[in-house]
Order: sequence, then structure tokens, then C-alpha cells
Amino acid sequence: MDIEKENYEILDPFANMLGLKVDEVRPDGLTAKVQINPDFCNTYMAAHGGFAFSIGQIAAELSAEYCLGRPAAPVAVDCMYECSLMGRSARIVTKLVDAAEGHIVYRVRVLDGKGKLCLSQIVTLKDAELTRAEGVEFKKTIFAADENAPVDPVTGVAYPHLSVFFTAICGGYVLARAEKGLIYGMDVREDTCDVTGAAHASLIYTLCDSVAGGSAAFLLDKKPVTIASSTHYLRPAMASPIRAEAKLVRSGKQLLFYNVDVFDAEDRLVAISQFTLQSVEYKTRNDLPPEHHIHAFKD
Repeated sequence: MDIEKENYEILDPFANMLGLKVDEVRPDGLTAKVQINPDFCNTYMAAHGGFAFSIGQIAAELSAEYCLGRPAAPVAVDCMYECSLMGRSARIVTKLVDAAEGHIVYRVRVLDGKGKLCLSQIVTLKDAELTRAEGVEFKKTIFAADENAPVDPVTGVAYPHLSVFFTAICGGYVLARAEKGLIYGMDVREDTCDVTGAAHASLIYTLCDSVAGGSAAFLLDKKPVTIASSTHYLRPAMASPIRAEAKLVRSGKQLLFYNVDVFDAEDRLVAISQFTLQSVEYKTRNDLPPEHHIHAFKD
């Protein structure tokens, strides 16, 4: 399919919030680029795992639309983080694997500004009617805890507590502490929904990645990075806020394994994820708010 560059219009609100731009469209995929600003990063100055995932997953959806003329929504995404995404820009390259009736599969590579591979994905999509739902309302329902709210003795924060950096840009809050992990929540906004008005698949993943990493940092005193993940999307999340509940499956000397379940405001299960995290040593950003300089983030 030959598409003129001026027609590379992106209607996806979340993609536009991230600043994703399509460079080239080929019959078997496309190439896109994005600038990485500091707000899209994490505590150790690399691009947040949710950001890296988002630009890859969105590029796969755009590939189905632009290259095949088939609007599609994600069913499952498998990720392997090769290394941290550093620098000021990233490039995304998609390549078609299979396009059978009803489903489409892409391999996606996310590279840094020097061309180094940072993230690889297998994105499975299903054909979908991506029409805007009528009557979708976006309103804030999660608010920060009062300044006099009691502080949890383990995490060192009062609930609900706004997270930092990219998770905060997406509207993520620490809601509670469960037996084997934390519970995070997010309001869905106009700029973090998909074209149908549901919570964007990448927003859901960002919430999962954040709650898994937060659970390891706050509850296990680790400095975690995501090295692999698998996410399955069960149904659209139309009722805001969404929440993610992390459960530690196994903790080794270096590797941590988490299951994460995501629910909408009506307590419907909308997605499930598995995460493999690695505990590493890194220095955190020096512009963390004072309340985040707790035991989990000491230099």
C-alpha cells in the first residue's frame, strides 16, 4: 500500500500524547520515531518500560491500519527488554509475521537514537471496529491523600499517593498494599484512552509494569528493571478508574516473578500480565520528591 507522507495522520490520543510520528510505511510494516523527554523516564533516567512498550505496541496497531487497511486492537503482547532505552529519541520498526482472517501478528523493534536494539515485541492484534463510543465521560476520581493522612510503615507513603515520572504523566496512583504486592490505580483521560474511548492498551501495560516494579521496590527493598513480560487483553476497560493488583510468584537472588491482574471500575477483569524483573544496582534521579527518598531508593 502506497501512502503519501501527508496522510500519516494519527488519531490515537495516547500516541499523540507521546509524540509518535510515522516516518515510512512499507507493505510489511512501518518505521516511526519519537522524542524522549525527561517526564517519559523512570527513577534511573532511562525511558520508562511502559513508554518503550507503548511506542512499540502503538506502531503495530498503526501498521495494521496503514499497511493492511485493517483497524485492529491488541489481544496479546510479549516483550523482551534487551537493554535500557536511553538518549533523546527512539525509532520503532515493525515487520508483519502473519495476517490471517481475524488476526494479525507483528514483530516490533524499539531502537535508541544510535540504532541499538532496546526492546523487542511480538504483538498479536484482532480485527476491530474502532469507532468512538458515545457518551464516554472522563472525570478524575483518584485524588492524592491528605497531607495529614497516616503513612504506611513499609512503603513510607500515604495512600492514595501519586507516582512519579512517566507513571505520574499517565495518572498512576499507589492505592494500597496487599499481601504479596501493591495495588495501583489510574484514571482514564481523553489523552490516555484509545480511539474508542476505552483505557488504552498501553496505559494498561504501563500500570502493570509500574505496580510490579513498585511492589519490588517498596516491599522487597529491590531496585528492579523489567526484562520480560507477557500481557493478554480480555475486554475493553470502559469504566474508570482501572486498577492493577500485583502478586509476587517467586523471588530469587536476582530475578523476581510477578502476576498482575487489571480490573475496571466495575470489577471486571480486563487484562492479565506476567512480569520478570531483575534486581540491579543503579543511581536514582536527584530530582525525586522528598517523600520518595525512602529505603527502596537509597543511592
